[in-house]
Amino acid sequence: MRKSTIKLTKKEFDFINSKEYPISKRAVIQKICLQFDELGPALLENLIPINPKAAAELQNSSFKTTRGENYQSLPYVVLDYPKIKQKDFTILCRTMFWWGKYVSLNVFLKADEFDIKKTANALMQTSMKKIKLYDGKDIWQQNLNDKHFIKLSNLNEEELYSILKKQLYLKLSLKVRFDKLDKLNDRAVNFYSTILSIL
Repeated sequence: MRKSTIKLTKKEFDFINSKEYPISKRAVIQKICLQFDELGPALLENLIPINPKAAAELQNSSFKTTRGENYQSLPYVVLDYPKIKQKDFTILCRTMFWWGKYVSLNVFLKADEFDIKKTANALMQTSMKKIKLYDGKDIWQQNLNDKHFIKLSNLNEEELYSILKKQLYLKLSLKVRFDKLDKLNDRAVNFYSTILSIL
């Protein structure tokens, strides 16, 4: 029988000989899932009273946590509130832990449900200057370094309005570094509350 031509590097060989990574990874993912399971009820409690337009959809749903192994080759955990029940939805708050990267907070809003001019004006007034707006076609893109994510602080109101009126969904995102995980739930509630309160 011929020997395989596929060879492991020394780093890969050392890696498969160690039990530390899979055990630690499993523990981390479990803790992130538990944290998201705490965030879900916090969103249920805090977001419903904020925006009358979104209240009906928020009230009639719960949250859903899912995990996977391969978002752009890396493991992830996602919390969706409210749960996506159909392809066409009005609002979604998606919190995503992305291994080796960061946690992203994302609000998706169906554009024709909101006053775009008023929304553009209100967004320009927000003090959360690190918020990014997505201006591409794939709203499920989660890499906040993608060229289609633009910092709100780099736009004026007219530019912002011009982007918003072309989008089927308005998507706003905020990055949270892993060293801020202990404050993630408070930051998430604050971010989602801020966005919903200005619509």
